[in-house]
Amino acid sequence: MAKNKKNKFNYTNLKINDEELSITKIGEIVPENQNPIFIFVIVGILLIFIFFLPNIVNLINDKGELPNSSVNKGPNSNEDKEENPENKNNEYYELSESLKVNLEENIVVDNFNVSGKILSFNIINNSNNKFNLGKDNYFLEVYNKDNMLLERIILNNIVVLKDAFYEFKYELLDDTASNIKKITFVKKDIADYPSIVLEKNDSGDELLTCTNKDEILTYKFLNNRLLSITDNFKYANENINYQNVYSIWKSNVDNLNNIEGITAMFVDTGNSFVANIVMDLENVNNNLNNIYYYNYQTEAKIVKFEMEARGFSCK
Repeated sequence: MAKNKKNKFNYTNLKINDEELSITKIGEIVPENQNPIFIFVIVGILLIFIFFLPNIVNLINDKGELPNSSVNKGPNSNEDKEENPENKNNEYYELSESLKVNLEENIVVDNFNVSGKILSFNIINNSNNKFNLGKDNYFLEVYNKDNMLLERIILNNIVVLKDAFYEFKYELLDDTASNIKKITFVKKDIADYPSIVLEKNDSGDELLTCTNKDEILTYKFLNNRLLSITDNFKYANENINYQNVYSIWKSNVDNLNNIEGITAMFVDTGNSFVANIVMDLENVNNNLNNIYYYNYQTEAKIVKFEMEARGFSCK
């Protein structure tokens, strides 16, 4: 009985080295008992394989992903691009007097109007309980015709009693008032607020100053956590509601002066009044009941994001 001949070429464990400028070993011909015809056949197969290898590679690339492969498309993938990421889960509404928005079940917003720079609308509560927009941290976002965000307005100081309505009024920026076309209502988590980096003054204090036409609020932080607030309010007697505002601030200053950790001052200059309030929050245990006055250790990003949504310019 003839002995079994050894296989001259074993291709079952063929591996291709994909490193650049490296040699791939695709087989081995054992010189013992070589058959010339067999050698020519093997060499021919190898030449054909090498000749068509580029075409095979291109064919795989043209077909895209290999079966069961995992491909990271990266941050520039079309799947990651959105027209407006901030509004990805909300609907734009064309602003008109006939617009009605179902904010939540039995909560309707209607009677939208822009008169000069004043945006107004009604929030109607048809539910069996009072509705607090601050509980879910609601914001109204205002857009132009190209879906560009013009202004963001916080609604967290609004509570609507059951079977009642609340008329909301807000003074828009000049640019917003002239370009407003669309709106949407959104809920924001604190985690959604953008982070900020505070600049230090010459004394090394981290300060955030928020201003509007009548008031300047200066927030002092340490490691982005709120330590104190200084509130400076000046109001001229040329304003129509001067006496009413005067009485409110005079009463506020008198009350705040009775709270530990707060120093308040009220000055009547004759043609205006000035109120100055300094709060050392670590020593203030009372609820100050003012949306501009944040608690001790509040994050800087919360103060900036929310105060800008109240019409202040913060820097």
